Amino acid sequence: MIILRNINTLNNWRGCVNFSTLRALQAQHEWIVSRWVPPKRNDILINLPDYTFLDQRPSPYGTRQRRRIEQQKMYTAKIVKLTSEVDLAMTLYKQREAAKQASIDERISKKLTEKGSKTVGD
Repeated sequence: MIILRNINTLNNWRGCVNFSTLRALQAQHEWIVSRWVPPKRNDILINLPDYTFLDQRPSPYGTRQRRRIEQQKMYTAKIVKLTSEVDLAMTLYKQREAAKQASIDERISKKLTEKGSKTVGD
């Protein structure tokens, strides 16, 4: 690090301090553009059947489409199972916390009793 002592030294260095990241950003942009892959916007080609019957019968699925449907069913079943496990864990945790708080409240209520409230005649 250079410590500048007076204004004359600062004026001498003014022309040398020229720092720019423009070229680095341009190089990064060129690298990204050279490896750009177009987004998959051909959902119609993927999800619709290859052909249709004239008598309006449903056309059979292709092999990859059938595999995608089965995979999505598997993912859905797994998501439902895992979320139900998380919900069960949350309810058990809340029950444990409530039981713990109830036992703490019970201990506190037993310890803190009012003394000297009874009269002799009671």
